[in-house]
Amino acid sequence: SEELYSFAITGCSLRTLRLSRGWTQAELAAQSSCSVSTISTIERGLHDMSVETFLALCRALDCSPTDLLGGQ
Repeated sequence: SEELYSFAITGCSLRTLRLSRGWTQAELAAQSSCSVSTISTIERGLHDMSVETFLALCRALDCSPTDLLGGQ
């Protein structure tokens, strides 16, 4: 479905942005106040994230929402 595809793209972008900063999932979790399991499931495209989580990840990664959406 289109919605699941979008989450997979976001997860891939999240992983790419995280790795570009040299961060582990635990480091991103600490910076964003999310759990490591949440980061993991988002990166695998399995987690429906809330707007609050999405924005927390943008702030932690110092990126725009468009960046986290993979430029969509």
